[in-house]
Amino acid sequence: MNGAVARGLAAHLNVFDGATRAAGARLGWKVAFNVPMVQERLGLSGSLVAGLTAATLHDGARPYSLSRLSRPALEAEVAVWIGHDVSPDDSTELVAASIAAWAPAIELVDFNRSLDELELILTEGVFHRAVVLGKRVEVSEGAELKGHEVHVELGGVTVCDVDAREATGHAPEVLSHLARLLAPHGHLLKAGDVVILGTMNPFTVAVPDSAFSVSIGGLGSVSLSCTS
Repeated sequence: MNGAVARGLAAHLNVFDGATRAAGARLGWKVAFNVPMVQERLGLSGSLVAGLTAATLHDGARPYSLSRLSRPALEAEVAVWIGHDVSPDDSTELVAASIAAWAPAIELVDFNRSLDELELILTEGVFHRAVVLGKRVEVSEGAELKGHEVHVELGGVTVCDVDAREATGHAPEVLSHLARLLAPHGHLLKAGDVVILGTMNPFTVAVPDSAFSVSIGGLGSVSLSCTS
């Protein structure tokens, strides 16, 4: 882990600790920079992590105002709910068993900084502004996302069709990676945490008055509209 990443993550987790002291304030985690092209651009060997609080949990039935955002974008994701704590040395099978439920999700981000400002980006939570979670459903055996087809639309126009595992990786392995990132900082993936596994669509600008929808075979669907 390079210096900027280590410093940024440590600073972010310090802020996250303060923000989650109140009961019910902790939501969980997001996988950050899961796109290989972005990892290469930043000199990263893998994805990173940022904390999520309940303050950014948004009800998809309500439009989200983009008025304070400079470069908003929408990301189709898979959300998983953790049933028991995950340690960095847990087996893949044990981590798979920790996934209590999953659902489609949408993250709204604001690319308000240059990628050259990596330390600040990490400190501030990697562009996160809001998350919308779909209805939780039962997890398939082994928490296998392969074969779950993802269809993403913006304003009724197809953005992409992808396989969920191809887009996110194997969910238990992704969680193990996050656990290894967090452990040196004294953090765990805890029972009750929600983790969003990283974007599955190409860069998609958030457009006022157009619905962004994510449908995942076997998991259901979720949508979000934005206003100016």
